[in-house]
Amino acid sequence: MICWINPFTGLAGDMLLGALLDAGAPLEQVRASIAATGLTGWELDAVWVRSHGLTATSARVRVTDRATERRAAELIELAAAAHPEPVAALGVAALTAIARAEGRLPDADPAEVHLHELGGHDALVDIIGVAAALHALDVTELVCAPLPLGTGRVRSAHGVLPCPAPATMELLAGAAVTGTDLPGETVTPTGAALLRAAGARFGPLPPMTPVATGYGVGTRILTDRPNVVAVTLGRPLSSSEAGPKVEDVLTLEANLDDVTGETLAHTMARALAEGALDEAAGLAALADAVAGAGFGTRPLVVDAFASGRPNHERNPARGGR
Repeated sequence: MICWINPFTGLAGDMLLGALLDAGAPLEQVRASIAATGLTGWELDAVWVRSHGLTATSARVRVTDRATERRAAELIELAAAAHPEPVAALGVAALTAIARAEGRLPDADPAEVHLHELGGHDALVDIIGVAAALHALDVTELVCAPLPLGTGRVRSAHGVLPCPAPATMELLAGAAVTGTDLPGETVTPTGAALLRAAGARFGPLPPMTPVATGYGVGTRILTDRPNVVAVTLGRPLSSSEAGPKVEDVLTLEANLDDVTGETLAHTMARALAEGALDEAAGLAALADAVAGAGFGTRPLVVDAFASGRPNHERNPARGGR
C-alpha cells in the first residue's frame, strides 16, 4: 500500500497518528503495539473533531508521567520492545534520529543524549503509534508533499531558538520543504524523524488507486483554516493502468564536412553499439550524409536514453528528442 502525506499546515507525530487512524488503522492494534513496550501510565484515544467545516481525528494521549527530560537510551529501550518487530525497528530508528539531531556532536553517543523536548511518554506513544498504524495498514511506500515551514521563534529547554528549530532542520536534511505564511513551528522533530526513519520520499501524489483518505488534526487552533495533515492510501497501478513509460532522450548532433563514407559507417556502428536509438533513422542519416559528402556541411544526429540504458532494452513508448 502507498501512503501519500499532504502536510496541509505542517506535520507532527500526533497529527500523523490521527490521520492514519482516520484512514482506517485499528486503534486497538495500535494500542497493543504501544503496550508491548512496557510503558505504563498512558491512554490513547481517537476523537473526531470539526474544524472549519472539516471533520478530522485527534489522537489524544494522556499520561501520568511528568518527566520533561530523559536519556535517549531509555526511550530507545522501550521502543525496541514494541511488537511486531517492524514497528519496533521504525520506532528505534526515529528516536535514534532525534537523538543524533539533538546532540549534533560528532563524537556524542546518541543513546546518552538528554531529550529535553521529548522526555514525556507521549512522544513514545506518538512514535510507536504511527509505526504500528503504518504496519497495520500494510504501507510499503511513504510519499510526502513538500513540508511547509513556518518562521519566527520557538521556545525550548535551551531558551528561544529560531524557527524552524535547529534539530528539526537537521532531521529535514535532504527533504523537500517550502515556506508558508503560518508563523511558528509547523513541523516538529517527531514528525520529521518519522519521515526520515520510514524512508519517505518527497513528491506529488504518485500514480495509484486511492482506497482511503484520513485527516489528523493538531492541537494548535488556526483562525482561517483547519490545522490538519491528510493521508491518502492507495494501491499501486499495474503496468497497463500506469500507461506507457516516457523517458528522456538526449540528442548528440554534429556537422559533417569532408568526411569519408568509411568513417561515417564506423561512427554509426560505434554509436549503435553504445546504445544509440533508431537504427533505421541512424542509417538514413548516414546515407544522407554520405550522399552529401563534398557538397557542403550536413548534420549527423544520434539519439540515446538520458539514463544510459542500453539500446536493446529500449522502450518503444519513449519520449521525443
